[in-house]
Amino acid sequence: MSIKLVTLKSGEDIICDLGEVTIPDKNEDLEKLVAYSMNMPYAVKLSNPQTLYEAVDSQEPMVSFFPWQPLSSDTDILIPIDWVVCITNPAKSIEKTYIDRVDIFKSLRGEDEAD
Repeated sequence: MSIKLVTLKSGEDIICDLGEVTIPDKNEDLEKLVAYSMNMPYAVKLSNPQTLYEAVDSQEPMVSFFPWQPLSSDTDILIPIDWVVCITNPAKSIEKTYIDRVDIFKSLRGEDEAD
C-alpha cells in the first residue's frame, strides 16, 4: 500500500492508495506516466482549522472523511496527471484512520483484507 494525500486542482484533498498508470514511451525504453490510480479515495477536510494565532496547546484539528465520488461503484479511479497539484505523505494519525475506514468498508462488502 502506498497511502498518499493528493491535492487536486479543484482544491480537494484526497487520501487514497495511490498508484501510477504508465505506457511505453515510443522514443525510449522508458515508460511515460499518463495518469494516477486512486484506490479507495476519500476526501479529507479539516473541521476546525487552526491558525498561527491560536495557542500551541489548543485542541487537535478535527478531520472529516467523505467517500470521493460516492455515486460511483468504482473503488479504483483514474485521474489525469495534470489535475494533481501535489502528493504528500499523510500524518500518521490520518493514515491510521483511513486504513481503519477502508478495512471496515471491505469487511462490509465481504472482501478479504489481504486484497
